Amino acid sequence: MPYTLSKSRILAYLQCPKRLYLEVHRRELIQYSESSQVAFTIGNEVGAVAQEVLMPGGILIAYDRGLRQAVKSTHKYMGELFDTTLYEATFQTQNVQIRADLLSRRQDFIEVVEVKASTSVKEQHYVDCAIQYWVMQQAGYAPTTISLAHINKEFEYLGDGNYARLFEVVDLTEPATEHSAQVVAWVEQANETITGDLPRIEVGDHCTQPYACPFMQHCWKHVETVEYPVEKFPGLKKKQKQEILQAGYQDARDVPPGFIDDENLLARLNAYKSGSQIIPHTLQDELNSLAYPRYYVDFETIGFAIPVWANTRPYEPLPFQWSCHIEFDNGDLQHAEFLDTSGNAPMRAFCEALIDAVGEAGPICVYSNYEKTVLKSMQRRFPDLAG
Repeated sequence: MPYTLSKSRILAYLQCPKRLYLEVHRRELIQYSESSQVAFTIGNEVGAVAQEVLMPGGILIAYDRGLRQAVKSTHKYMGELFDTTLYEATFQTQNVQIRADLLSRRQDFIEVVEVKASTSVKEQHYVDCAIQYWVMQQAGYAPTTISLAHINKEFEYLGDGNYARLFEVVDLTEPATEHSAQVVAWVEQANETITGDLPRIEVGDHCTQPYACPFMQHCWKHVETVEYPVEKFPGLKKKQKQEILQAGYQDARDVPPGFIDDENLLARLNAYKSGSQIIPHTLQDELNSLAYPRYYVDFETIGFAIPVWANTRPYEPLPFQWSCHIEFDNGDLQHAEFLDTSGNAPMRAFCEALIDAVGEAGPICVYSNYEKTVLKSMQRRFPDLAG
C-alpha cells in the first residue's frame, strides 16, 4: 500500500527529494529553526483571521479522529442540500490528501481560498493551488474558482477590530488548472522517492529555498565550515564569485590576487589573509573630527502580520527598544536605554525617551542606514517631534 502523500509532502519533494524521504522515514531528525516556528505561529494566526474576514460562520473539519473521518465529514457536508462553508475541508484521491483553508459551496459553485501570510503571490503558491485543484477534481469536487489570499501590505489598521481589508484575494484558477496537469507526474515521482533508497543530493541553495529545510542540521553536519566563504566576500560581483568557485576556491583567503584587480577589493583580501584591520586615513580623519559627546545608537523593531496597534500596517517595522552608549572627551562611557514591555503602542514613548537621551548636540553614530529609516518613519508618524 502506498504511503499517504499530502500537499506539503509533494512540495517537499519538489524542493528536494531527499527532504521528502527523510520526512517519511526519519522524522526524528526534524529540527525546525526558531524562525520556522515563528512562521508557523504567524500562519495559524493569519488563517484564523482569514476565516472571520473572508468566509465567516464556517464549520471546521476536525482532524483529531484521523484522515478517514475528516474526509467522511467533508463529503457529508458537501453532499447536503444546503449551502455550506468549511474550514480545512479534507479530500483524498489515490494516496494524496489535501486540506483546503477556506471552502464555500453554493449549489454547484465551489469556491476555494488558500491563505498565506506573505504580502504577494509567489511561485510556489501556483504549485500549491495546482495540487489542491487536482486532488479535489479527482475526488469529484473540482473547484469552480481557486484563489490565494495574501496580506495586503497597504492595509492600515484603525484599532477598531476591523480587518476587512487585511487580505488581497487573487484568482489563480487559470494557472492552477494549467499546472494541475503536472501533478500526476509529481505524485508518481514522490511515490518512487519514498519507496526507493535515500536520494544522494548534495547541500545547496535548495536547502533554504523556497523554505528552510528542517533537515539542514542533519545534511550539513559533515560539511566543512568555511570561515571566510567566497560567496560572502563583500564587493565581488556574482560573475567573479562564480569564476572563483569554479576554480576550486571556497575560502576567500585562498584566492590568488590574479582573480581580483580592484585595489579596494585587493586591500580587503589582504586584510582577510593577514587578519589585520583596515582603517583608511579618510575614515580616521572623519572619526577624529567628530565632536563630543558622541552617541552610538542601536534600534530594535517588530512587525506584526496582523497589526495590533492603531494606525499601523502589516509587517511595518515599529521601534520598541533602543540602546545608546555615550562617549565623552575624557574617554568615559555612559549607557542609556529604552525598552517598552507594556503591550501598548511603544513608538511615541520610544521617540520621546530617545530625544531626551541624545539632547540637541553631538554626532549620532549607527551601524547602517536602518536607524535613519526608522527615524524618518517616526517623523511622518509624529510630525510634532519631527525636528
